[in-house]
Amino acid sequence: MRQSDECNFAGPNIWYWETYDSSSKADFFACAINSPPEGLFFIDPIPLAREALAELTADRPVAGVIATNANHARSSESFAARWSVPVFAQETARLPLPHSRICHVRDRERIATDLVAVAILGAADGEMAIYCSADRGTMIIGDALINFEPYGFTFLPDKYCSDAGVLRVSLKKLQSVSFERMFFAHGTPILANARERLMQLLASPH
Repeated sequence: MRQSDECNFAGPNIWYWETYDSSSKADFFACAINSPPEGLFFIDPIPLAREALAELTADRPVAGVIATNANHARSSESFAARWSVPVFAQETARLPLPHSRICHVRDRERIATDLVAVAILGAADGEMAIYCSADRGTMIIGDALINFEPYGFTFLPDKYCSDAGVLRVSLKKLQSVSFERMFFAHGTPILANARERLMQLLASPH
C-alpha cells in the first residue's frame, strides 16, 4: 500500500491521514488519537511518511494500535512492533497477526481513560467503533459508515454487509453518547455536528 506523505491535524488530540489503494481501488483513511495519560493510539493505521510519523510521536508516548474489524489489519503489525505495543481488536475479527500482539476487547470495554470500544453487528466480522469522550466527543468508525463520493455520508453498502438490517439497528447504540466529530476508515471526517448527522441518517428511510 502506498504511504501517505502528510498527517492532518483535525482537532484536540486527533490526526488523520489517507492514501489511495490501487489494488482495491479505494481511499483508505487512518487516524491517531492521544488519550492522556496512556498516550497515542493508532486506529486502522496505513503507512505514513517517516517525517510525519516522527513529528506525530515526538512528544507523545505510543500506547497501542486498534483494528476496527477483520479487514483492517493494514499496517497494524508493523506499527505495534515498532513501539512494542498491543493491537486491540475484537476476538471475532480473527486478525492475521501473531497472537502475542493482540489484546482482545469486548463491547463497552474501556481501552484507555477516554477510549471505549463499541461493538457493531451486521458489517464486517469483529466490527467496532471507538468512542472518545474528551473534547466534546469523537466517534471513530471502521466500515459500518462511509463518507465519500458518490455515496456521501451513509451506511456501508449492503453488498459488503453481513446483515444490512442488523447493522442499521446496531448503529443506533451510538446515539446514546455525545460526540461532535466522526472519523472513518473510508471517507472524509465530519468535524462538527456528527451526532446530529448520524441521527438524521438513522431516521431516514432506506
